Parts: sequence; C-alpha cells; structure tokens
Amino acid sequence: MLLRFLLLFLAPSLACATVYTIGANHPDPELEKDLSNLKGTLQLGDEVIIANGTYSDQALKFIGIGTDMDPITLRAETPGGVILNGTSYVQFDGDYLIVEGILWYNGDDHLRKTNSRAVEFRGSVNRHANHCRLTNCAIIDYNYLRIDDGDDDNDGDFEDYVWEHSKKWIEIFGTNNRVDHCYFYTKRTEASLIVVELRPDSEWVDEDPARTDETPQYVRVGHRIDHNFFGDIEWTRDDRTENNEAIRIGTSSYSSFNAEVMVENNYFYACNGDAETISNKSQNNIIRNNVLYRCLGGIVMRHGDGALVANNIILGDGQSRSPGIRINGQDHVVVGNYISGVMGTGMRAAITMRNAGSVTGDDLGGGYEQARFNTIAYNTVVESTQPLYIGSSGSSDNDFKPVSNTIVNNLIYAPNASNAVISGLSSNEFDQAVTTWGGNIFYARALGMPEVTGVRFEDPLLELRPDGFYAPRNLSPAIGGAVSGFDSIGVDFDGEVFASSNGDVGADQISSLYAVLAQMDLGSVGPDWNEGLMPALASITPRSLGTVVLEVAADYPFLLSDYGVYQSADLSGAPWYPQLAEWQIDESGGFTAEVRIQNSAESIFLRFRD
Repeated sequence: MLLRFLLLFLAPSLACATVYTIGANHPDPELEKDLSNLKGTLQLGDEVIIANGTYSDQALKFIGIGTDMDPITLRAETPGGVILNGTSYVQFDGDYLIVEGILWYNGDDHLRKTNSRAVEFRGSVNRHANHCRLTNCAIIDYNYLRIDDGDDDNDGDFEDYVWEHSKKWIEIFGTNNRVDHCYFYTKRTEASLIVVELRPDSEWVDEDPARTDETPQYVRVGHRIDHNFFGDIEWTRDDRTENNEAIRIGTSSYSSFNAEVMVENNYFYACNGDAETISNKSQNNIIRNNVLYRCLGGIVMRHGDGALVANNIILGDGQSRSPGIRINGQDHVVVGNYISGVMGTGMRAAITMRNAGSVTGDDLGGGYEQARFNTIAYNTVVESTQPLYIGSSGSSDNDFKPVSNTIVNNLIYAPNASNAVISGLSSNEFDQAVTTWGGNIFYARALGMPEVTGVRFEDPLLELRPDGFYAPRNLSPAIGGAVSGFDSIGVDFDGEVFASSNGDVGADQISSLYAVLAQMDLGSVGPDWNEGLMPALASITPRSLGTVVLEVAADYPFLLSDYGVYQSADLSGAPWYPQLAEWQIDESGGFTAEVRIQNSAESIFLRFRD
C-alpha cells in the first residue's frame, strides 16, 4: 500500500514532456500555422519554443490543459529574441499555460494596424483561461494610428492621423491568472493597458438555462498582477481625456463582483493617460507595495468596496496635478502608505474622500458612491499641496457626503501647504464624515479643520532616513503618539507590525530597519533579459555636477526609455530617479543619453538592462 501511494504521489513528475520548435525557417504566416497544428497534441509539461525573429500579423491561439506541477509553456528561444508586431496577439485557451520571453513591439510603424489587444486570457467567449501566466515579456509602443477622415479630433483636417480608440493591451478573463515581471511602455491609444474583465461577454453562452446575461461567471477571479513596470502612458487626443488607466479591475456595472485581485510590487512611471493609474471597480481587491512616480493618475477606489490599499509609495515629485489616493465606496482600509510631492487639488489631493451621487451599492452606471465606513490609518503625507481633502466634489449633484469614516495615526508634514485638511462640507456634514479621530499629527500653515480630540496640530519633527524617506526624529511627538486598537490593521511600509501600545504615528514604526516593502528597486520589476553590469561597449562621461553622459551600443528597442538606466543597490543618499534628456542615435546604431542625477557624477555607479 505504501509503495502504491508513493507511485501515485510521484506520478505527475514522471510525465514525459516534449519540446517543440516553431517558426524556424518559415515565413511569417507559418508561425500561426505551426502553433495551430499542435492543437490537441500538447501534454503535461510540454514546451513550445518560438525561434528567434520578428513575426508580423500572427494570431497565436495557445491551446492546452496543464497542471500546477506540469504547466505547458510557450516561450521565446531567447528571452526578448522573439518580436511580434502588426496585428499579432496571443490568446490563452486552457488551464495552466505559460507565455514567456516575448516582445510585442511596433517600432515606428504606427500605421500598421494592431488588434484590440496583444494578450487575451481566453480562447473564445465560451472558453476562459484559468491559472495561466504571462511572464518575462514586454509590450512597447504597440499603438495604431489611422486616417481621421471623419475629423474625430475636430481640428478641421480630414486627412491627418489620430490614435485609434479602444486598444487595450491585455484583457484578463477567467480565474487565478497572473501577469508578472513584464515591461509596458509608451501606450498612446485609448483604453486601459490591463483590464480585468468581470462582465459576462455579450455573446456568453452557458448550459445553465437559469443563468442570465447579468450573472457573473465566477464567485471570485483571484488574479495577480505583480512585479511589472508601467511607463509613459499618454493619451494625446483632445476629444477624449480619460479611460486610459494602467490597470482597471472590473467595471462600474459589475462593481459588486467579489474579484479578490491582487496588484502588488509594480512600478508606475509617468502614467499620465488618466486621473486613475490603478482603478478599483470591484470588491475585496488588494493594492499594495506599488510605487507611483511622477504619475498624473493615482490609486482610486472608483467603484466597489472592501479594498486594502497598503504600503504603496506615491511620489509626485512636484508634478502639477499629480494625485494620491482617492476613496469612494465603503469598508476600504488605507494603511501604511507614503505620499510625497503630490501637487494635485480636489479629487487629486494626496488623500481624498469624494462626494457621491448615491449611497454605496445603488449606482452601477458609472457614478460615484458614498464614502463610508472606511479606515485611513498610519499613512504619511509630506510636502503636498492638499494633504487631506474630505468631501471633494467633481460635480454639483454629488449630494451624498462621506459619513462614518475613521482617520487615525496619520502624519501630515506640509509646511508650505495652506491647510493640512481641506473640506467643502458644512460643520454638521464634517462631523458626520469622520466619526473617529485618533493619534493624528497634522502640520501645515494652518490646520484647516475644527480642533478635535485625536488631531494634534504641531511640527512632527521629521528627518530624512538614509534611504531618502522622511521619518520622525528624536523628540518627535509622533514617536509613541499612536492610539491603540488599530495595530492589527496591517504593517508599516518597512513591513514592521504596528505596536499594540505606544506605537508611532505615520507609515514608519521607528527602528533601524530601512527596507520598504514597495518596489523601489527597478532591478526587481520587469523582465530579466541580460540584466547585469553595463556592457563593455558602454562608457560614462561626467559632464557636470548633476549630469553624466551615457554612451552604449543600442540595437534593441527595450533600452530606449528612462527605464534603461536604473539605480545601483549600493547607491547611497536620497532616492535617485533617472531623467533622461534626449537620445542621439548615431549611424552605427549606438546612442548617447544625458542623464540627470542628484549626486556627484564620480560617485554614481549605473546599471542598465537592455
């Protein structure tokens, strides 16, 4: 009996996997055909390798049923060595499938029409993917211009080119899928870059006759989006100014859906296509350990309840209109976040609870729902124009003000801001908006709210930590100033548990630990293609204090971005963020880039990934 049990236990690992190679020595159309010919052939643990090369207009449907122990993989021969362009896309059609090492890149050929997505986690409206994974891939400049013969942009020119509408890059259907360690850069077309689809498709067919089009397919979806880099999202058409989030989790129509999606450890740079970089539109999602740097979109509880927004770092870097965290709906927990240099006002304030047009659960048509029963705790806001806005309003019909919220143990240090707290509410409405105050320390030119127990208006006496974040120094009133009863709500932004008594106010529980949970290290996000020290052909020339010139052979589009140069782990001093000036391409394909830095050029050690 024991022997039989061991054989059964070991059976999955005994599967005889086969490796297939497709695309080699074939013209472009054969890649699609080669993969299609494997339909019904792929078994547990099999690998399909795409030969290195550039392939245009490929409709790649990846069909198979793997297992957790023996997934089926479709991968590039060399990570990054397979480039898909034109209308090329990949569909996951099955369970436990992995797509790895592929680059979607349109280059300068914008007039080549791309499909409505590069990746789709379903094979058809009736076959959604489950437990599938997109990893170690990149999508760069995968956009589509068309002739504006209808003058959609209202500029009077019927022959100019405009960016196409509704071009999502990734649509996630099904359950328990993952997008990780990918690189997304230079999106110009309308529609969210990644969308978690919760609605039943309009063509959905189900064997259950009791099911209606309004019934979600699943109890939960449980996807994970992690360790990705999102950069340079811009929407440049004057006739539309929204609907271009980096990540949207659900839709307003299905905001009551229990999604349980996790968005964590991602880095967002210059995501400027929408006021919402991460848009929450469903229930019980987790958004944690992300970095938003120089983004004009924030983390927004747009629709849906019960989100955990924890240990994110939002660095506006003084950008006009840069936002922080916006809250509508109920039962959200916003804890341990660090927000700095956010210059937005109103709905773009560092932390804001917006007025609404209905109570929670009553609006499924795209409006705003009342902010109530939310907890905002242990957050730090520094050097921001409007640190805390209670009752911001985007339109005159938002009659449902925030009610019954809790704000405890938060630290605001904004000596240049007019007020620490801003509100458009009446005195009575303000009293109802926040029913629990405790342990907060706010500091600006003025408090901006009635004096209440639980809010101290005084300088928190901050200093820069060795890693460049502000934290309370010796004799700060924030040390030991937190009220008890909220320690089980999460951890601080270094991962330390909140003290059950005599804890510290703000996102940092004071200790010698300086290891923020959020993904500050760009070397840990995106693909791992050729990561390492600068290649021998590269050189760095100090130009002046604050700038260096980087010269390196460039034969790969991945490098042509701000992300190409990043901080070394041993760089000391304040956080350093590369700001590349302009690239100069020479005839040999190399390039020169001027880089702005904050330390002496002689002390900088640059790493790069190509």
